[in-house]
Order: sequence, then C-alpha cells, then structure tokens
Amino acid sequence: MGYPARQTQREDEKPPIDPTAVSRAYERERASRQKREERARARNRAHMRFYVTMLILLATVAAIALLIWQETKTLFGI
Repeated sequence: MGYPARQTQREDEKPPIDPTAVSRAYERERASRQKREERARARNRAHMRFYVTMLILLATVAAIALLIWQETKTLFGI
C-alpha cells in the first residue's frame, strides 16, 4: 500500500498562527511568576514565625530558669 502524497507549503505561505498564543503564553508565565513569588513570601513568613517562636520559647525558658534559681537560693540560703 502506498503512502499519501506529501503536501508542501508554498514559500510565500506561512503556517497559520494563533493570534492569542502570545498573550496566553504571557499570562501563563505571569501566573507562574506570581506563584513562585508567593511561595517565596510564604517561605519567608514561615521562617520569621519559626524564629519569633524560638525567641519566645527561649525567653520563657530563661525566665523560668531565673525563677527556679531565685527560689533555690531562698530555700537553701545561698
């Protein structure tokens, strides 16, 4: 069985181009960039929450340690 004949385009005839392809690609890249930036902002906020929480915990532990030390000094007369 033979193959169908090739259809060639003329030199002056260009393939059809979707007129909205460029704008859709631009919007897709813009959305992708916005998602990337939002993930980066969320990551930065998570880091800040972690460090603030650690600072609060450290301050609480230090305060409790000082209170225990004061009570120990009072109890044993050091």
